[in-house]
Amino acid sequence: MSNESFATAVPAAIRRATQERPAAGGWTVRILAPEGVHELRLSSQRQVGRLALELERLGFALDVDARSETDFVFALETADAP
Repeated sequence: MSNESFATAVPAAIRRATQERPAAGGWTVRILAPEGVHELRLSSQRQVGRLALELERLGFALDVDARSETDFVFALETADAP
């Protein structure tokens, strides 16, 4: 997928995931995309799941080695990943 496509697809996925009203608590999600870093706060597991599925469809993977305060970090999968 081209960088231009990511520039529109990732924000669209974020908009869809955040359509529910925010509540207290929740999770912080960071998305490492070619056009930049997106950070957002989601209030429900449903929102996190919806976003994760859409990001996976776009070629992103959960970065389990991320060393940050963020609950979830998604990055594009690389060709050398198993």
